[in-house]
Amino acid sequence: MDKVLKRYRKVLYRRRYRKESAHSNGTTEARVNPNGSLFFHSDDKDKLTALYRRYFLERVNKAIKAADDICEHKFNIFGCQVDHGPKIQWALDPVSGNLWEDRFSFDIVYKGERRLGDIRFVWELNKHQYFFTLGKAYWITGDEKYAEEIVGQIGSWMNENPFCRGINWISALEIGARVISWIMAYPFVKEKMGDDFAKKFTRSIYAQLEFIEENLSFARFPNTHLIGEAAALFIGGLFLESPRSEKWIYMGLKILAKQLDEQVHKDGAHKEQSLNYHRFFLDYYYLMLILLKKNRIAYPAKIEACIEKMTEFVLYTLRPDGTAPSFGDADDARGIFVYQDCVKDYLGLLALGATIYQRGDFKYVAKGIAEEVFWLLGEEGVNRFLDIEAKKPAASSMALEDAGYYAMRDGWNPDSSYLIFDCGPLGFGQGGHGHADALSFQLSYKGFNFIIDPGTYSYNLDYEWRDYFRSTLAHNTIVIDSLNQSEMMDRMSWISKAQAKCNLWLSMEQFDFVDGEHDGYARLRDPVLHRRMIFFGKPHYWLITDVLSCSRSHTVCRNFHFHPDVLVNFGLGPNVLEAINSGEKRIKIELLGEESKKTPMIVFKGDQEKKIGWYSEKYGTKSANPTLKITDYIEGGKIYTTFISSVDMNYKVERKLSNGEGIYVLVIDPLSKNNDHIFFSVKRQAQVIADFFSFQGRFLFIRRGEKGISFVYAMDFTRLEIEKELSYSSPNKTKEIKYSAIGYEVSGRVEDFKGRVHRSGIRIVTKEKN
Repeated sequence: MDKVLKRYRKVLYRRRYRKESAHSNGTTEARVNPNGSLFFHSDDKDKLTALYRRYFLERVNKAIKAADDICEHKFNIFGCQVDHGPKIQWALDPVSGNLWEDRFSFDIVYKGERRLGDIRFVWELNKHQYFFTLGKAYWITGDEKYAEEIVGQIGSWMNENPFCRGINWISALEIGARVISWIMAYPFVKEKMGDDFAKKFTRSIYAQLEFIEENLSFARFPNTHLIGEAAALFIGGLFLESPRSEKWIYMGLKILAKQLDEQVHKDGAHKEQSLNYHRFFLDYYYLMLILLKKNRIAYPAKIEACIEKMTEFVLYTLRPDGTAPSFGDADDARGIFVYQDCVKDYLGLLALGATIYQRGDFKYVAKGIAEEVFWLLGEEGVNRFLDIEAKKPAASSMALEDAGYYAMRDGWNPDSSYLIFDCGPLGFGQGGHGHADALSFQLSYKGFNFIIDPGTYSYNLDYEWRDYFRSTLAHNTIVIDSLNQSEMMDRMSWISKAQAKCNLWLSMEQFDFVDGEHDGYARLRDPVLHRRMIFFGKPHYWLITDVLSCSRSHTVCRNFHFHPDVLVNFGLGPNVLEAINSGEKRIKIELLGEESKKTPMIVFKGDQEKKIGWYSEKYGTKSANPTLKITDYIEGGKIYTTFISSVDMNYKVERKLSNGEGIYVLVIDPLSKNNDHIFFSVKRQAQVIADFFSFQGRFLFIRRGEKGISFVYAMDFTRLEIEKELSYSSPNKTKEIKYSAIGYEVSGRVEDFKGRVHRSGIRIVTKEKN
């Protein structure tokens, strides 16, 4: 029924287009609602300008320079510099220099082989989010040229983009972004609009909102498109006084409330498995929440709770430098656009969350006041933010189980160690913005992002490059037989999707451990199961163990993608390399258990033919980066262990296999004299016998120094013998045992303890009491 309605609507649109209807300028009377409370008002000009100089003085000159470039019609669109000259050409493709077709919008081919280019480049200009920069420059300097530029560009756009003509009447989402930009810019230029222009302006907004209402992105799996459209209806309904305003407010709020259940995991992650789209989604919800409060509109309590949870998700996934790891697609889209560099920023949302929810941990990570707080919450919001006591988040590491992200860190300082592991779904629905990156990871050391995700590049510039950047090869995981874990259908969908699951997550002061697997290669004639276990010995080293289970021969490629500002040095010995950044920060990568041969390790950088060694920092751009590719040929299953550490620590590492059922690694720190003993099972409960302990179980960690044992943790075991420390055995599996300052704590059911325990200070902790 929906498809039939859409076809019928297009027929009506075509008739109006052929008659050159005045519908684009609005035939229905609409005016700015005098009682609607938006984010700030023209009466606030002097006060806000003074406050802006107080809190953001370092941004003043940059904002004015950016505004001057805009007045000269010079734009940087996804890294592409374009100079429009005296007159902006709204349909100009900045990459090719050609114009998109000037015809009925729904007849324009904007995807597929016959497309002119990537339409996102043109839509980005036509969203007019840079109007906010012009408005700020006007208020800061008092120079009317900036306000006149906004009014002039709106007038030009309305004249040259009549209803359903050209590429700017295709996407309801892009139209919604433009409407919000116009509304956000209105307080800056309110006094510069004459009566006739103001009528044309509000009628155009009405017509664009009408188009959005009639073309909402309802689908079996609705995504962020629907959110941006609903937010535009809600905000536009508050801004306008018109026959449909009340309906738009109700419709927008109803959609936004319902989609929290449809599109958000319980852990607060957006289901498209993209941090960039998570931010985009959250932007619109903060705009909605702030306006709900300002206009005293009743709303479901779940809205506020879910927004807080989504902000918490941002908190725990951000890297030590405040940037976001790039999982899934990223097209730099923002719903809140209040300064030019905001496409790089995630901290502004934490500052908003700190202010609204009075969260000291959000403020701690956000660092300082953000423009989002200033412009959306005003002086009162700034004061509320400043009054909050900043506090470190309660936990350093975090399992975000529904999304499948496992963030490991040793603290919240800018130079903290950090690793994030992807063990979640590719993405809901068709997985349009997901990548074939199961069990991939990204790593930062001393505040520098050494091992990175290569990014997205573009959806439409080149489909071969589109496929590379979302391929398994382009991620820090394992490729089997040169195939992707998930099979691609087209540029935004998949034939099959790898299913990943987490087997175990442990997080303590001394270490983090995660164990995950995926079935993406189970489709092969000889199925291959990839299991990856990562151990983080805080704060300086990581053990990455890959277990491949299969019966026949396969080609295996392990890939590590480094930041472009990294030099790879192979001079440390066989099967060892170091990665060095320009600031002389270093990490070492060592292949354990492969001492008998020199493993083929090749570094690619910007290889055009093989399409490997490329990094896309932002949408539409790509640059060369070093990518380490380690190739092996296996007959049957195999286990790989990679040791990553600080070069300065000079750890000594040994790895031993326990009959193929378990892995025992000894890590010796020459500085602290500590030696860490790590053992975990591969197939089932396994056994290890070392010089001072023996163990049968799933996982064991012992830290021993010059003064003896300082920490012990074991889980799912039947026997643990530690010389002069502990003798424990039971016919039943014990949940866990943990050494602490008060002795040992044993967790499980009391009836399980039918064995023997010898050690003073034992404390039995029952399952029920836990």
